Order: sequence, then structure tokens, then C-alpha cells
Amino acid sequence: MAHIASGLARRLARWGFQAAVVGLVACGGGGGSGPAGISGQASASSTASSGSGDSDASSDSAAVMAGLQAQVLRRRDDACLAAAGFTARQSFTVNSLGAGTQQQVRFAGLLHDGGIAVAWLSRTPSDTLVSWRLQWQRFGAGGRALGPPADLPYADDVAPQDVAVLIQPSGRIVVAYAVSRVIDPANPFVVVNPVLARLFQDGAALPGEITIGTQTVNVRSFPGIFHFPVLAGFDDGSFLGGWHLVGRVKPELWVQRVRAGGVPLGDLVKIDSLGAVNGVRVEGEQLITLRRGGWVATTPWRTPAPGLQDYTQLTQIDVRRPLATPDFLGVPGALPPGSVLLQDERGLVVVSGPAQAGAAVSLQQFNNGGDPAGRSASLALTPLGGVSLSSGEAALLAAAAGTITLQRIGEHGDPIGQSLPTSAPLDALAGAVSGGGLVLVWARNDAGGSQVMAQLFAPTRCSGRGPD
Repeated sequence: MAHIASGLARRLARWGFQAAVVGLVACGGGGGSGPAGISGQASASSTASSGSGDSDASSDSAAVMAGLQAQVLRRRDDACLAAAGFTARQSFTVNSLGAGTQQQVRFAGLLHDGGIAVAWLSRTPSDTLVSWRLQWQRFGAGGRALGPPADLPYADDVAPQDVAVLIQPSGRIVVAYAVSRVIDPANPFVVVNPVLARLFQDGAALPGEITIGTQTVNVRSFPGIFHFPVLAGFDDGSFLGGWHLVGRVKPELWVQRVRAGGVPLGDLVKIDSLGAVNGVRVEGEQLITLRRGGWVATTPWRTPAPGLQDYTQLTQIDVRRPLATPDFLGVPGALPPGSVLLQDERGLVVVSGPAQAGAAVSLQQFNNGGDPAGRSASLALTPLGGVSLSSGEAALLAAAAGTITLQRIGEHGDPIGQSLPTSAPLDALAGAVSGGGLVLVWARNDAGGSQVMAQLFAPTRCSGRGPD
């Protein structure tokens, strides 16, 4: 038993306990009065009896040992709870350009080999095309560049806000973009307005241009125009291509699933804004492909005047058992404004925005059958979005003082540790990396030039010493 006591003594010493106490336990007492002395007497007399006294002494020692070990574990657990759920690692520069340049990040995420992929747009003073230059680059798990940046050519006439990029773990790259092109120069008011995509494999362009959706409109009649594409990938290589119809009576989000080879799959889904104000789109939509099949979308809208009440609409497509969430404002499928969804190994976590300014947000996990599960919780954070981690956990991105704060969410849908403030701006993109961590990537533009920056964050591990 002495080797057990010495091991525990080392652990206790780290947490401010006296190892001498363990020595007394290991020896069965110190010959003095009190319980330790009684244990010593009982042990000595056991040679003249049946041995029951030695059994009692061992039981007493084991009980004291168990109590001390429980105190160690409680202190370790308290320290882990007080620590941030993520630990900031090194930051690094993805790309740097000189004065007069601008850059925008379009993607950050995990590759099958454990590396990280980053894609960004850039523009220099010498550029003359409407389109910005699109590049991507691989990085190792620790942030080391694996080769130089590579171009992803797509089209010449695309505004930067109308470009979306998805890099799947396999290395398949999807670049989606919305354009408006005059059909006949003699009639410049009639335009074709498609949402197109180009595919790449490990940076090499695949032949052809994919049409995800299209319409022909007369711009003099003030029709809705396709803008702001968004992408999300499935594990089988297929993907969702979404875009906003902006300018009509009500804003809408249109979504089409596309096979890995570029062929549309299933019907086009049109997500109406229900009671939203004419033409009002609130940024912050999410497209999430589900591990159990199907997909969900959250779209922020605004109710008509008077009041101008914001809400988040939850749409569930091809889901076997939809999430049974309460209807905010009496609108079916509506969540409080600022609500976001997180996907973890066990299902979806609904982070419901505050019902009123200054209130806490609530978290509720729903299992893969659509039923409430796990543990509900609340946080004093302002949600921005989230990312699924390779560990099966999730990370919640929140706004605080103009920068992003990270909150780790465990497999039961509850917070792990404290939130971690970062220096990343609110428009930074987040992507999963190997080992259950994540990367934040953002562009920094000023008069001296522009940089695409990145920083890695690892999950805080708890060992016998507490948080590592």
C-alpha cells in the first residue's frame, strides 16, 4: 500500500496538501492519540487475535485514502471548470500584400490528411477585372505552409460578395458565384442571372461550369436578383448550393443539393421569409448538413412594421424526425433572434438567442432522433455561429467587445470550461482542425497593406494535474 500512498502524495503535493498525512495513512497511524493511534493499537493486537483488527485498520486507511483522493479530484475538476475550454496556440500569416490592397477570407477547414485549407480573395491597385483573385493554400496541422498559394480561376465579372468557397476534406473544391449578364446588347435591361460553380480537385480545375440555378429577368421591373451564395458539404462529396433572392416583395433563400460530380440532386428548396419586411435580409444564415441525413437552415428575418421584430427561422429538409422547438412570436419554426445551431456527435444543439436585450442564451441538445436530450444550459454570450469539431464536440462563436469569444460545447450539449476571448474580428471564419481544435482566419486591411491572419486553438485537456 506504500506505493499507492507515495503516488497519491505526489498528486496531493501539487494541490497544496501535506504529504505527511498520506504517510500516516500508509503506516496505519503515528502511535499518538486519536484515530491514527487507535489504528496502530488494533494492528498490533491483531497478532494475538483472529486478524479482524487488521481488517478494520485497512478499512479505516482505505476510507481516509478515498476521502483524500476525492478532494484531489474535486480540486482538479474545479480548476478545469475555471479554465478556458480552449487554449490559444500560435498565430501565423497566411498571405500578405502591400499598400492599396484588400483581402477577404472565404474558407477555412480540415483536410483528410490532418492539414488545414484556407481560401481567400484579394485585389491589388493594378487589377482591372470586376472579379477578385481567388487563391487557396494548404497548411500542416501546426500552421506550417505546405507549398505556395495557388490560384482558383472562376470568372471575370463577379462581385466579391457573390463568391462562396467550399473545400471538402477530400481536397475537392467548390467555387460558387452569382452573376448577371446581358443577353442581347441591343436590350441591356434583360439579363440572365445564374448561380454557377466550378470544381477543382486539390487545386486542379475540373472541366466545365455547373449551373446550380438560373433565371432571366427584366431589371426595369425590379425583380429579385440572385446574390450572396453559400455552400455546405455532405460526407459523400455532394454539397448544398444556396443563394438569396434579393429585391422582391419578400427575401428568400433558395437551396439546391448537387452531386459530387456536379449534377443537381432532388428538388430546389425555396425558403420563404414568412412575415419578413419587404426586401429585408438579415445576415447570418446557416446551412448545416446532418450526419443522420438531411439538412437544416437557419435564416434571420425581420417582421413587418410596427415593431420590426427580428427572429430566426429554422427549416428542416429530408429530416426523419424534425426538432420540436417552441414557436417564437407564434411563427412556426421561428427561434429567438440571434439563435444558431451547433452539430455534435450526438445530434444538434440549439443555441436560442436572448428573448430580450441583456438576457442569457439557452442551450438545448436534440439527439439524432429529434428529441430533447443531454443537459440544458445557459450562457451570458451573444452567439455568432458555430463549428463542428473533429472530436465530436462543437465550438460556439460569440461576440464580445468587437472580437470573437470561443466557448467549447461538450458531447452532451453543455459548456466545457470558460469562454476564451480572442483578438479575431467578428467577421473571422472558423474551421475545424485535427485533435478537436479549430482555426480562426481573418483579413486585416489598412493603409499599409493587407494580411490574411490565422490562429489555432486546441481543446484544453484535463489530467491529474488539472488543465494542461
